Amino acid sequence: MAAELPPLSREQHERLARAKKFAAEQNPYILRQKVERTSHAHQTMMQHQISILSRVYIGNIMLDTPEHLIKEKFESFGYVRAVSTGIDTTSTMKNKGYAFVEFEAAEGAYLACEMTNGTDFMGRPIKVGRPNNFPLDLPKGVPKPSPTRVYIANVHDMITEDDIYAIFEPLGTIKKHVLAANINTKKHKTYGFVDFVKESSAKAAINHLNGSILAGKPLRVYKNMVGTELPPGMSTLPKEVKEVQRVYIPRGVLRAAQSLAKNIDQDADASGNVKPRIVMLENMITEEPDRELEEEIKLECKKFGSLENVKFSKFKTSYRIFLEYVDHESAKKAQEALNGRFFGGQQIVASFYSLKAYKEDYLEGESLENPQ
Repeated sequence: MAAELPPLSREQHERLARAKKFAAEQNPYILRQKVERTSHAHQTMMQHQISILSRVYIGNIMLDTPEHLIKEKFESFGYVRAVSTGIDTTSTMKNKGYAFVEFEAAEGAYLACEMTNGTDFMGRPIKVGRPNNFPLDLPKGVPKPSPTRVYIANVHDMITEDDIYAIFEPLGTIKKHVLAANINTKKHKTYGFVDFVKESSAKAAINHLNGSILAGKPLRVYKNMVGTELPPGMSTLPKEVKEVQRVYIPRGVLRAAQSLAKNIDQDADASGNVKPRIVMLENMITEEPDRELEEEIKLECKKFGSLENVKFSKFKTSYRIFLEYVDHESAKKAQEALNGRFFGGQQIVASFYSLKAYKEDYLEGESLENPQ
């Protein structure tokens, strides 16, 4: 028979009581920590999986291709978080002919794969696909896509969340819509989401609005691929910032985005024939024009047809002059009449320029080839 334990002293009773009280207090704390660690581990794993879904592989690029050009190539599909190229450190110190692009949203990667694989980039057909660790199915723990939600990208920075609502609302009741906010620039990141009440509205948005021209840029509308929470929108920014961002867009321009037949900002007609209406004048003036010279140029250029606007832009050591005509025929007359003409002892070079680039105020690009 086991020997009886000696009785505890008063001091031991008090210490045991304190120990039990401490244990009782610690149990909920330990359980809470365990839950938090599990939740954090799950969140970290999910973010890692989504990061894989958001990456694309680009092969067959030129060895001297800078990363910023790769970013420019792909940023119309969504906000590009990072571009990385494999550098050959043993000999050439150039990239190894491939790169990886990571988007902030997985949908941007899916879009890029569908639309750019096999397309030309700096004179070479590029291969666009997925990294080796890309999963065949949606990874466990990643929220399933929502059939009522659409992804939108390539949104002009002048466009607001109110504008997005005005464009998409005719297709069905909207539960929520956001343009992902950039807290540093106080602008949106050119992508966002529209969440409808009905799945049929989401399908209609993809069918009717994808590729439509909005503020001079083709709008990307794509199905939702990952059902995570929507990113913080512009409404989360301080009120004064939102008011600065609001730019009035005529209702007619916004409605034009709802029909592919109304792509008023393209250089092509319905048959796909290039019909530019922007004429670029080079080698004409080397100093910033004064008001008198501006009026003289406008008056002369109106002789060829309906002139809508004239822009002057510093380029290298001289100035470029952009003539925006209402129609192609007027632009063609101006280009043919002004090309080769002398002004102030200099021979003018007149060529056509991209309407899309002109509308986006990108005035440093190359001229278009003369249409047939």
